[in-house]
Amino acid sequence: MITRPITTAAKPAPSLTLPFLVLNVCTTAGVGLFVYWLWLGAISKMPFDAYIATLTAGSIITGICLGVLGPGSFSRGLGLFQIFRHALGSITLAFTILFVALALTKRASEVSRAWLLIWAAGTGVSVVLVRLALIAGLRMLRNHGFNCKEVVIVGFGPVCRAMIDRVTSASWSGFHIGAIYDNRRRHGDSYNGIPILQGVDSLPEDIESGRIQEVWIALPVKAERLIQRIVDDVGETTATIRFIPDAFAMRLHQHRVSEIHGFPMFDLSASRIVGFNRMLKEAIDRVIAAIVLLLGGPVYLLIALLVKLSSPGPIFFRQQRHGWDGRLVTIYKFRTMRVHETPKDRPDQVGREDPRVTGIGNFLRRTSLDEIPQFINVLQGRMSIVGPRPHPIELNDAFRSRIRQYMRRHKVKPGITGLAQVSGWRGETDSLQKMRKRVQYDLYYIENWSLGMDARIMGLTLLKGFVHPNAF
Repeated sequence: MITRPITTAAKPAPSLTLPFLVLNVCTTAGVGLFVYWLWLGAISKMPFDAYIATLTAGSIITGICLGVLGPGSFSRGLGLFQIFRHALGSITLAFTILFVALALTKRASEVSRAWLLIWAAGTGVSVVLVRLALIAGLRMLRNHGFNCKEVVIVGFGPVCRAMIDRVTSASWSGFHIGAIYDNRRRHGDSYNGIPILQGVDSLPEDIESGRIQEVWIALPVKAERLIQRIVDDVGETTATIRFIPDAFAMRLHQHRVSEIHGFPMFDLSASRIVGFNRMLKEAIDRVIAAIVLLLGGPVYLLIALLVKLSSPGPIFFRQQRHGWDGRLVTIYKFRTMRVHETPKDRPDQVGREDPRVTGIGNFLRRTSLDEIPQFINVLQGRMSIVGPRPHPIELNDAFRSRIRQYMRRHKVKPGITGLAQVSGWRGETDSLQKMRKRVQYDLYYIENWSLGMDARIMGLTLLKGFVHPNAF
């Protein structure tokens, strides 16, 4: 076990993606207004159809480009040159799109070209200056533990030492290295104040007992068996695994490559639902959840009444399950079963012909209408509409040690429906093979996520749940 706390530097904070997106849009708009005032006169007399429309479109396009392109303007571990190059490249692309849009809509003659060019140049300078100020602010905040990520490194060679030197000299990037695991070193040794621990086998236990968020593997490629064993063991936790290769020209198929402080790392378990992707997915989830809950109000009241009349007990079924990063969340469903005592020695799964299911409950389960209250969870930000289905805690405990990578399902928010469900792996998992297939589809979804995939899964869920209710 780790002999000193490694979690004191980690104070998780909400994602900075949305605030930075708003800041980018406001900065661009502010520069455009200032340049108009200097070049063309009073802002109050700015023509709406031409200038205000162009200002609005240009600000939004620039904000999106700064948020979407490349690794991100404030990705951890990027150097200042990389951050500024990304920012200026995004602004160049954004204004190129704006110029083309004006030309295609035949509005270019209605807007001063000088204003556009000065606005673009001014935005580039302003964004760079804003980033300098924010980097200074982030450095101060992260030095005090805000928005930091707790990291441990496995292996203690030249690559590990060089990586530690760079991370500790750039504390603003928000990585805090809490420990080094290396079986070749004597227990109690340290490097730059970071303890070097023996016993790689204790790493999963240390992750579970603390708040370690990332594991960086800095072992030579020839240690293939040890690397695979670490990946398998840590894969049963929610920590992100990265591999720092000792041969920088290497490339692995089907795994993304990140760069942190100039070191390429293979992301062996990271999700694609991060940064702008995560923000966009959450926004779509909440809008759809709000629409579903508002439009179906009378129907839900009728269902609630029928549930209440079907058998004694509450209207809603509540249960704690593992959510994003393994945190506990309370899920809500319409109750479909008679009130009964839950067995404590085994997972309580419901079969197709379960006698505990009520008449109205059987209909709700067949049509998936019992899932409607989970849109409350989506509106609260605790779940997504599409994602790995949350399992009862007892079910996780039963399978996490029997199926490799099982806990990787919790690297994203759980979903009301998922790829496994529309692929035929919904309902009772009464065999190890069934659960393996479900986990296989869940991991594929996490590693290959896209908005198009979410849309297809939602469409198939509606089709199978209502048009063909027995398809599951």
